[in-house]
Amino acid sequence: MPSKRWRRLWALVPVLRFAVGPGSFADEHGEVDREKFAVSRRDAARRLITAVDATLLARRAAGEGNDVDVMEIALVYSSVDKYYVCSYGMERRYYLHDHRHEADITLSRVDSWLHFVERHVKGSFTLELPLVAPVAAAVAAAEARRAAWLEANTASDTDEGEVIFVEHVAPPADVEEQEEEIDVEVVELPRSTRAEVMSLTLGYATVSVPATGAFRALTDFTLHHAVLDAGSGDDDLRLGHLLSSSCCPRLRRLSLRHVAGVATLRLDAAATLEELRLVHLPDLQWLDVDAPGLRLLRVGGCSRLPYSDSSAMAISAPRLEEFSCESLVDPERLEFNGAAAVRRIKNLEIMSFGDADDNAAAVWLLKNCYAVDHLKVKLEILLAQQDDDDIIKDVPQLPSVTSFTIEASSWFDGHAVGASIAKFIAKCNNIKYLRIDFSGWYNLYCSEPGCLCHQPEDWKDQMISLENLRVVDIRRFAPLDDRRSLVQLLFASSPALDTMHWWRNPS
Repeated sequence: MPSKRWRRLWALVPVLRFAVGPGSFADEHGEVDREKFAVSRRDAARRLITAVDATLLARRAAGEGNDVDVMEIALVYSSVDKYYVCSYGMERRYYLHDHRHEADITLSRVDSWLHFVERHVKGSFTLELPLVAPVAAAVAAAEARRAAWLEANTASDTDEGEVIFVEHVAPPADVEEQEEEIDVEVVELPRSTRAEVMSLTLGYATVSVPATGAFRALTDFTLHHAVLDAGSGDDDLRLGHLLSSSCCPRLRRLSLRHVAGVATLRLDAAATLEELRLVHLPDLQWLDVDAPGLRLLRVGGCSRLPYSDSSAMAISAPRLEEFSCESLVDPERLEFNGAAAVRRIKNLEIMSFGDADDNAAAVWLLKNCYAVDHLKVKLEILLAQQDDDDIIKDVPQLPSVTSFTIEASSWFDGHAVGASIAKFIAKCNNIKYLRIDFSGWYNLYCSEPGCLCHQPEDWKDQMISLENLRVVDIRRFAPLDDRRSLVQLLFASSPALDTMHWWRNPS
């Protein structure tokens, strides 16, 4: 709670910041006592939440002149290690630090804070929440079920920590997949005509989109970790309308991440919109973006978009410069006005072997973005069957590319990657900078002499024309034969090479 000495001042200051701070496991003496420190941090966070309520109540009571220029409520512990690896499902916590104050983050509280923003914040607002109370309770129940199942089915642990199960079976669906019944309470996105910057990380609260309203002053909007209300049936359409030019005429940057319930997103953006990021929208099947001023577009982790027969993507962005595209639909369901303007493509997923349809979207993009000079691809070397085709051959020559990054992985199978990487590099014969990032099971190697991953057999002796290559950067290098041969081939093919860095895989 604010002290009595400062309470009057808190009702007047133009900037309000509330943050739980770092989530260190050490106490103030540097001793590691996780339980003691966790309880201490929980109690401090609870006092902070109470202080937020008291301060906003005082601001409301202050009457005229109670507006706030900047307001921040950050209830996620901050540290270098703070990150969120998230898939929609609400079954596990993913923050590295426990947030024992989640039970205090009730939806009535969140709703009250958002209503304050709607009426009193005229500049910037940031709200960062871990799981809200009802979702946290459901997660705790799921974790308890999982722990009970493990206890009942674990016979022993080895000295190395390996768990030995009574029967070698996976946990049943009612343990691993069942979600708790949650009494759905809904909070409404604030209708603010004065806020300029708004960042909402809502801890998977269920949110509704106002039917009317506008963000006339908004330039930056971020919505993370939320679930659109399914009860209204058209909240995704209303969200697209709310973020379009008629309601957000000044919007410059828009980010939607880990937002469930968005099946259709139609965005008729203002000419001011320059950056659009749509990441991990698990229900997205239909995307229509008309953004005449857009410079950067990222569409990634939208798992239904590339695989649903009913999905479609229409993009009109004639000034687009950078396209990050982990989620693409097949060419017959893709309309792209602006491909010719693109200069940078990132995170383009390409298969080395398989059926031609596997790379159809990526090949279409590379053929139509013919002015691209910076390219980053994720190359997957996966052989489902020995009669799979080499489909790198379908990739066009890319003479405009001068900077090329390739992430190559051969998950689980341990296939050789050198030949596939060499074939792709040969498509980019004007590159000046090359980065190769190896990932997957680094120390496995395919010993099948006739395997396609080694083809063509003479790839190590086929010179690549790399007259302009000056810098090579190799990450997570493992001393396997195909990778050594690839390095030797690069040396032999690059007469202007100045610098080669490589970092070995630490394992």
